[in-house]
Order: sequence, then structure tokens, then C-alpha cells
Amino acid sequence: MNKKAFTLAELLMVIVIIALISTIGTISYTALIQDTNSKVFENYMDTMHDEAVIYFLKNPNLLPSNNNSTTLYLRNMHIVEINNPRDINDKCIGTTILVERKDSTEMISLNYHVYLKCNSYTGDKTYIN
Repeated sequence: MNKKAFTLAELLMVIVIIALISTIGTISYTALIQDTNSKVFENYMDTMHDEAVIYFLKNPNLLPSNNNSTTLYLRNMHIVEINNPRDINDKCIGTTILVERKDSTEMISLNYHVYLKCNSYTGDKTYIN
């Protein structure tokens, strides 16, 4: 018997394999995008911390007094706004940096608590200097 065409079973197997590979690829791609978005917002928080450190280096008279805290807002540091990189209409509001001063007998340390709140992301990070 001369066989010149694929059988229905062979075609179905090829379709199932292609569907399986597509599903795995889509899941991996989605996970990669979500991980990248989280890293973007973490980088925003790192940048906000760096800007707060620079702000206090330029304005040492504004440091909180002994064992007190102060709240910095983006406008204090001349940062206009932070946008979600995937949605230009998603403005990050409620973004603050709480700076706590801890005095001990040996040294003074500043703790920076960065809060970032957007429509699609809410996060906070603490930096101890």
C-alpha cells in the first residue's frame, strides 16, 4: 500500500504538541513579564531611597532630630511623578519616604522606609544606613 498522506491521528498529535508548547511558552512569558514589572517598581524604590540620601546630603539642616522621624514626599525631592511603565495612565500616588533617626552612643543612623502605591502595585522597602 502506497502511503502519501498523514492520518488523522498523526495530525491530531502534531496539533496537541503545538498546543502544549504554546501553553508552556505563554505561561513562561507571563511569569517573566510579572517578574520584570516587580523589578521595575523595586528599582523605583531604590532610586527614591538614593534621592532621599542625596536630599539630606544637600539639606543636612532638614534631618530629623534625635530619635524622631520625618516624612519626605516626592515633591520635596523634585521628583514630579512616577508612572507604571506598562500603563501610562497609572500614576503612583501615596508615594512617601519615612526617615527615622536612631541615635546611639556610638553613632547616628537613618532608616529609610520607602512606600510606593500605584493602582496595580503597592510595595514598601526598608533601607538601614
